[in-house]
Amino acid sequence: MINYKAFVQLYTEATEYSSLEMFVTERGWQEWMELVPEEKIADVLEKIYNMAKIESMPDKVRYLINLTGLSQAKFATVYGFSIKAVEAWLRGTNKCSNILLLAFAVNSDGTDEKI
Repeated sequence: MINYKAFVQLYTEATEYSSLEMFVTERGWQEWMELVPEEKIADVLEKIYNMAKIESMPDKVRYLINLTGLSQAKFATVYGFSIKAVEAWLRGTNKCSNILLLAFAVNSDGTDEKI
């Protein structure tokens, strides 16, 4: 699947676009695309774009949890966090310092076909 370096580059580029359509159409062929089924490339780009456009930390975490389809408790268990940490991120009382790493993990886990 997509590697972390490519994910971060795409995430950074996505922040510079005001339109999902422009972000997707201006990508051109990139090396990471060889590792993703062709029919999923637009979906991958859309998820990364959506994540990049979410401003608040609680909303970013909420978006990631929704992508997995897991409950908050199951999400915490699967990704190795305490439920209290996840709840604090959702309340905005704590910041998830590794949000990009977490987003990458959620979006590139080959076992649950999220990408």
